[in-house]
Amino acid sequence: ARLVFAAACGPGPQALFARMDCSREQDQPDDAQQKMKVSVSQVLAAIQSLYDDEVKPVGRVILQRLREHAAEAAGLDQADVDSAPQVDARRVRAICEHSRRLHLVPDACREYAAYIVDMPGRFVDVLSTADPYPPELWHALDVYFQWCFAHGFAFPAGRYKSAKLLVARQLPFLRGRSLGQVCHIIHLAVAQRRLLGYLNRGLVPFRFSEDFHRILGALQGPCVVDTTMRAATAEEARAGVWTLLQLSPAGAIELSELKDKFRET
Repeated sequence: ARLVFAAACGPGPQALFARMDCSREQDQPDDAQQKMKVSVSQVLAAIQSLYDDEVKPVGRVILQRLREHAAEAAGLDQADVDSAPQVDARRVRAICEHSRRLHLVPDACREYAAYIVDMPGRFVDVLSTADPYPPELWHALDVYFQWCFAHGFAFPAGRYKSAKLLVARQLPFLRGRSLGQVCHIIHLAVAQRRLLGYLNRGLVPFRFSEDFHRILGALQGPCVVDTTMRAATAEEARAGVWTLLQLSPAGAIELSELKDKFRET
C-alpha cells in the first residue's frame, strides 16, 4: 500500500500539503490587500470551468476559481493559489449582475449563484445524503488518508480545496470523477461515513479528529480534549460571526472554517 500511494501522491507531495495548515494564518482583511481586477471574459471563463467540473457557480467558488486561474497564468502550482491577490468581490458580483450572458440568482447566507444563460448545468449536490459510490472507493479513500496522515501530509478543512488536491493527484480510485463528485465524496466521508474529521484546520482520519475525541470523552465522562479557552457568550458569538462575515470577500464563510476563524478574531 505504501508504494502504491507514494506513486499516487506524485512528485513532491510536501509542496502540496506542507503549507495547507498555515495558509489561513496568512490571510488578511480584504482591505489590507491589493484586490485583483478581473474582466468580463475572465469571469465567464471561470464560471464555464465550474460548469465543466460540475460545481455550482456560487460567489465564493467563482472568486476562488478566478484566483486559481490567475495563479496558473503566473506559473504557480496549486499549493500557491493562496498567495495570489484577492479578487475584487464587488466587481465580480457587478459583472454577474449586468452581463447579458449571465443570470444571477440569490443563494443562501447572502451568497449568489451565477448561471450562463441558455446553458443547462449538471451540478453535483455536494450536500446530498445519497451515496452512489462503490465500497471499493470508500476503502481506498480511507487507506489513502491514513497513509497521508501517517506521513505528515495535511488536507485543508474545506471540501473544495481538499477535493482540488485529490483530483490533482490523479488517484486511481477517483479516476473519471468530476471535481463536484469529489466534493460530494468528501462531504459524505465527513458527515455520514465518518471516515474523516477535522483537526487543527485540516481533514484527518476520523479516529484522530476532534469529533472522535469529543465522542470518546462523552463515553468516558470528563472531556479528554484539553483546552484553556473559555466558552464565548452568546453576545460574543454573534459579534464575532458578524465581524467575520464583514471581513469575508464573499460575505460568507465555510462552516468547516468558522470555529478556527472565530478563535483568531
